[in-house]
Amino acid sequence: MPKLTKDLILNQRYRLIRCLGEGGMATVWLATDMKLEVHVALKFLHKTSEGNLNYHRALKREWEIASHLIHPNIIRVYEFHEDSVSPFYSMQFIDGPAISILCKEDLKNILPVISLIADALDYAHSREVIHGDIKAHNILLDKKGQPFLLDFGVAATFSEHASTMNQETPSKDDYFSKDIDSLGKLIYEIIYGRPPLIDGNSIATFDEELSAELKILLERMIGLNSDIQVSAKEVKDYITEIGYAAGNANLNDVTNEEIIHVEPISVDEFKLNSEALSEEKREVTGISKRNFYISLVFILIIFFIVIFVLPSSINSNKNIESSAAYKNNITENIEIENESLIIETRLRADEALGKLVSMIDFLQERGIEKWGGLAYQDIKNNYKAGDSLYLNGRYEAAQEKYVDALNALNMLSEQTNEILMQNLNAGKKALKNDNFNDAIKFFDITVSLSPNNTEYSEYYRRALNLEELIDLKSQGLELENNMDLSLARERYKAARELDLENESVRELLNNIDAKITRNNFEISMSEGFIALTNNDFQSARALFGSAKEIDAKSTEPIDAIIQLEEQEKDISISVLEAASKDHENMEQWGLAIDTYLRLLEIDGDLQFAKIGLIRSKLRQRFSDEVQKYIDDYDILSDPITMKRATNLLLEAVKLEDKPRLRNQISELKRLLKRANTPIKITLISDNITKVTIFRISKLEVFNVKQLSLRPGNYIAIGIRDGYRDVREEFRVAPEIPTSVITVICEEKI
Repeated sequence: MPKLTKDLILNQRYRLIRCLGEGGMATVWLATDMKLEVHVALKFLHKTSEGNLNYHRALKREWEIASHLIHPNIIRVYEFHEDSVSPFYSMQFIDGPAISILCKEDLKNILPVISLIADALDYAHSREVIHGDIKAHNILLDKKGQPFLLDFGVAATFSEHASTMNQETPSKDDYFSKDIDSLGKLIYEIIYGRPPLIDGNSIATFDEELSAELKILLERMIGLNSDIQVSAKEVKDYITEIGYAAGNANLNDVTNEEIIHVEPISVDEFKLNSEALSEEKREVTGISKRNFYISLVFILIIFFIVIFVLPSSINSNKNIESSAAYKNNITENIEIENESLIIETRLRADEALGKLVSMIDFLQERGIEKWGGLAYQDIKNNYKAGDSLYLNGRYEAAQEKYVDALNALNMLSEQTNEILMQNLNAGKKALKNDNFNDAIKFFDITVSLSPNNTEYSEYYRRALNLEELIDLKSQGLELENNMDLSLARERYKAARELDLENESVRELLNNIDAKITRNNFEISMSEGFIALTNNDFQSARALFGSAKEIDAKSTEPIDAIIQLEEQEKDISISVLEAASKDHENMEQWGLAIDTYLRLLEIDGDLQFAKIGLIRSKLRQRFSDEVQKYIDDYDILSDPITMKRATNLLLEAVKLEDKPRLRNQISELKRLLKRANTPIKITLISDNITKVTIFRISKLEVFNVKQLSLRPGNYIAIGIRDGYRDVREEFRVAPEIPTSVITVICEEKI
């Protein structure tokens, strides 16, 4: 690789401006990206490291890590350029000071910037990247005060770090704590202008003005008097919570004297460049303008003397009658006339030369060297021949050469519009045919002829991007053929960003979008049918719905959903029909009724469901009535109730015999028999109280009376004039021991 010097052009794209700095391994130069017309920074290996392959790999790994970090506060890394001797890569150029310019500034101008850097670190850590070298010189501020984190030269990923550990792998928090520790120390240095540690020993002290919250944060970051680790996100959130929202620095208020100087060109260098330029100009244009105008002034002075001064002098001496003087005057007049003629001829040559030089300057600004061809070469030859004649004093012949060159130049100038249109059309054709070399050549001429035309400048920019665009298209087509549609679309999209007007790229993007859409549609439909085959109706419905959103015009998802609903309906009917049979077999008539109702909601024309519903309701009603007598068997003592229960047993014979029904009938029969078996009871009274068994009989008065009653609940009422009536409720049942019921009115009124 050639020695890095100012104005050196690399890769036909970058023009070096000045060296920004050097380190142990690398050198950084400011350069102009002639393709994009912007300033960039180029990072090269130091000349002492060029031959070391390990340094080559390290530089490329640094670029790979940084190129994947896209954050507003991390410097952007662009392209990596391989070189047989020394590789380099381009990155964003920040024309501003290091963050140390904020040293000892107000906290409201420091902490918002630190918050942005913490956010950048949090982003890098989320990508498992540790910066490893957080310091003031690696954080720059642009003219707006926006901070940028740079130099990932010692950065590494967590997985890379873990793979090199021979012992137990540390946690990610431990791994990233180095960046947090460095950031904490940097904050302390900016606030106080001194480091918190010297030779590993703490010298950190905090002013009373510093808030307790900020002190706690710094102690945790640096690890002083605290074992609590904090993440980059927690640092940012903490700074916000204590009242410092993230933002740019206000450099207008900064009093620090750190200044970033732009290297000026030296006087000697300027002279050297000017002399070189003059030599170059002289080769093309012959006599310089400076010599031309000096000569012109000298001639005009002589012309003034000859025309105005000499005649006056001659007239003042016209009365001298000396013959010798007269002869001298005649000789002088002849010499003057000859000199006057020479001067006049030279003036005409100079006039022609002036017009020629002016026209050449005008057309050189419009790139005549690029489009003048042989005609312009002939013009330069005539120009050069005229200069040679002029220098030999042959002014008339020189004038003829100058005039011939000027006339030819004027003819060439009159053709500029035609030449412009020819190159414009040829450039458009080359652009359309992806011929980037011709496109650049033709549009370069077009822009030279009309430098202020924005349309032509845009064509030229498109031509400069065409080679990269073609490469992206080629990559995209290969990826598309391999069915890697997403990556192919990224390539086409990148090509589209290079040239928004390129029809082929627009067509490729439209086609790939259609392919991706169709591919996504088919994937959704296929997965939907797989789910449908597995009777996963919920997933199938969601997938068919997704396919419909992808292609709203397609009827395929609608047909699939109809098929799904039919299949779901059939499955539901089958499942519910089986459930209804199970409920009937288990004599769960309420559940059977609910199941048949659900079936009829799905399809109201299902005959088996209609019949099953009637049957289940009948059996439910019969079962409930039988169970009512079983649960409240004492009511069977009532003759009417007993008759109804007996009739119910007769109806049961007509029903399908099932275990539960069989048990109910058996129990009801037993209870009816029980209800029909009288039980003897003893009533005692005072032979004065009139006793009546409610709804059985009036017993009048007695002392002791024996009765036979069916099992059930009874009420005995006692009445005696002048005494309060008595009411005795008692129950008769086989399982209750025979007892004595006393009915006597004893309370006087």
